[in-house]
Amino acid sequence: MRILDSNLWVFAFTGTNRRAANFVEDAISRETEIVLDAYIVNEVLEAFERSTLLRGEETSEAMSHFLKLVRVTAVIVQDFTEAERYEYDLARERQREHNKLLGQILDIQTKDAPILLLASKYYNASPTVYTNDEEFAEFEPTAHDLPNIGIEYVPDTNEAAPLPEL
Repeated sequence: MRILDSNLWVFAFTGTNRRAANFVEDAISRETEIVLDAYIVNEVLEAFERSTLLRGEETSEAMSHFLKLVRVTAVIVQDFTEAERYEYDLARERQREHNKLLGQILDIQTKDAPILLLASKYYNASPTVYTNDEEFAEFEPTAHDLPNIGIEYVPDTNEAAPLPEL
């Protein structure tokens, strides 16, 4: 089971990182599961809006394509309801005491705590978090008695990749 951080979704849907695109293609072809929750979905949408890789209508199209993929791909596990997605407040979530505390205890950024909590929810499925954040990728789950959780850094490659197709 895979969990992709928001930048990897943006890279996949802008065709700028072959490995990120491959993760999504693997899910479309049912080779592996990707799990996401309302936090990640909203983080992805926010990342699309601030991305310099897209302009104007391209941004809206990429967001729509992403949301359509999430809804229709059976192996993308949606750990949220549509209502949760629309009502979600990223800033408020990042300021929740449990996320701040988890960030402090584990020496990770508060914004990454919800991603790690999602991974812990699927602990028995041995999830791996794939991230473009070098600092987050330095986190060692086994050092915190979390051997079933993996984390892997996926660097920027600017290697062109086809956009995911449904």
